[in-house]
Amino acid sequence: MAQDVIVRIQGLNKTFRGRAGTVVALNGIDLDIYRGEIFGIIGLSGAGKSTLVRCINFLEKPTEGTVTVDGNPVNLRPKEAKTLELLLREQGRTVSRDLLIERVWGTDFDGDERMIDRHIASLRKALGTAVEKDGEADSAPVGTNTDGSATAVQDGKIEVNGKEYIVRELASQEMKNSAGATWDAATAGNAIGTWSSSFGKDIDVVVSNNDGMGMSMFNAWSKDNKVPTFGYDANSDAVAAIGEGYGGTISQHADVQAYLTLRVLRNALDGVDIDTGIGTADDAGNVLSDDVYTYKEDERSYYALNVAVTEDNYTDFTDSTVVWEPVSKQLDESAHPSKKVWLNIYNSGDNFLGSTYQPLLQKYDDLLNLDIEYIAGDGQTESNITNRLGNPSQYDAFAINMVKTDNAASYTAILNQ
Repeated sequence: MAQDVIVRIQGLNKTFRGRAGTVVALNGIDLDIYRGEIFGIIGLSGAGKSTLVRCINFLEKPTEGTVTVDGNPVNLRPKEAKTLELLLREQGRTVSRDLLIERVWGTDFDGDERMIDRHIASLRKALGTAVEKDGEADSAPVGTNTDGSATAVQDGKIEVNGKEYIVRELASQEMKNSAGATWDAATAGNAIGTWSSSFGKDIDVVVSNNDGMGMSMFNAWSKDNKVPTFGYDANSDAVAAIGEGYGGTISQHADVQAYLTLRVLRNALDGVDIDTGIGTADDAGNVLSDDVYTYKEDERSYYALNVAVTEDNYTDFTDSTVVWEPVSKQLDESAHPSKKVWLNIYNSGDNFLGSTYQPLLQKYDDLLNLDIEYIAGDGQTESNITNRLGNPSQYDAFAINMVKTDNAASYTAILNQ
């Protein structure tokens, strides 16, 4: 089975200089850690275990050698490394400037908010996620459209219960880079601060393209200011927050969506009618009712139907990773033998794809007797995915989710070999 290296260490050396002279803590370490692997480091006290881990996350800078994470070289300064460690620990939550100061600088901090912003911009540049201008990370909002004069987007209007609302799209450069949208929750939390300072009490409703960004804005500003905030994806934390004032969200019926993804694949591998186990029951009794999906014949496509999640029904959606009961029956392996599948998630960092959709796929793959190798993309570059399709002949099928749909040739060129 092809394995995906997530951490690669080559020629790693670390020495310390002290009163007793030079101490060699690490000497010529070569190591590959594979995605999904649980990796333990065991050794006597003083053997270098902690130093090795601190070199991987760059809390210590190696004397020699390289460390790459997901193919990207790690080269962070100590405070950048500590900041990244904090952000990873608090993933999915809004990290305030005050918390950054407390955990990274402590009592040594002597600066202002702009210093924190410059520090974050430097970290993003080091990680390759920053927007650059004149060779530097640019964190200044552009085209915020606070006065509604932008030419790229125009104001809309909507009337609700006799009151007319202006719908204004607010753009921030940090919301995207040259390769596309970042869907970055932390950036959204910072952006709402900028927007609220421009509009103040004029903001009646906040609408986000996903719950990751929606929750970040809710926690950073909307909750305290009692402004209804709506997201998309029905992630578990967002659904739970509806009880605390989060306005609502949209469920993509991920439990049905994930099932449809793998069911179509299973039917193709079995050579049976494509609607088996969907509109018509399979031999285990799995079948979907027509109120949770639709089929568009002209597109030859199945779609799960969206559901509004509000204060009236949110308790029904508190766990977004439970399989849909009508299609939860195990297939008989003698009739449906195990098949090897290569499936990529185009952006593993996306809140919905990582925390809801993939966990559901992993539950259904067992029920449908599919041995799936999941490939995590970065949401920005096709090569991040295609570079890990090294031996296509070992798979029975491929489920490909492209970053950009006009890049199909990137995959067909490999699969035609």
